[in-house]
Amino acid sequence: MAPTISDKDSKLQILKDFLSNLISTLSSSMFAYGLGFMLLDTTHSAISFGLNMLITPLVSILFVIPVGNLVDRYSHKKIIVSSLLVRVLAALGLYSFLRLSNFYHLAAIVIFLFINALALNFSTTSYSAAVHELVNLNYLQKLSSFTQVASASASIAAPMLGVLLYSLVDFNTFILLEVGTYLLTLAIVLSMRFHSTKREPSTSTLTFHSQ
Repeated sequence: MAPTISDKDSKLQILKDFLSNLISTLSSSMFAYGLGFMLLDTTHSAISFGLNMLITPLVSILFVIPVGNLVDRYSHKKIIVSSLLVRVLAALGLYSFLRLSNFYHLAAIVIFLFINALALNFSTTSYSAAVHELVNLNYLQKLSSFTQVASASASIAAPMLGVLLYSLVDFNTFILLEVGTYLLTLAIVLSMRFHSTKREPSTSTLTFHSQ
């Protein structure tokens, strides 16, 4: 039986979803620019600047089937929360490595990007699959519209803010700011109510969603 979600709850859920998507997408895009500039300064290679743009779609392609199956089988909210916690731990791990190590190591960056991309894939796929758990049918289109506005706004602002922030702080501080935005997004997600229903496992659920 489908859950009953009031109009008031739907409006509040849309606001929270908008804020979480805006913060998450903006911070991730800014961090990608900061990481790209750091790699460019260190390696003086244009290829390293786009390392994140290479790894993220590759991870999405390789793990689309297991991600789709797990999202279809388990609680969407738990997957989103777990994904955010994994991203926090990965960022803190990278921060600790860069603080303790006196030399640059590309492997650590690649490992972080892989973990971050996989966790982000789980999170965004779960968000896409959970729209019916957040709002009632009358607000589905509005939720989709606000999500798109948040993503578009973040994409426009991220390059300028990323360059500005990278010029003002060192990269380690950049990582800590990223961790802070992860935690803020996590707090918003924890405050959201996912009206989940019992789902029968499906063998054909393959959800493609980019945040």
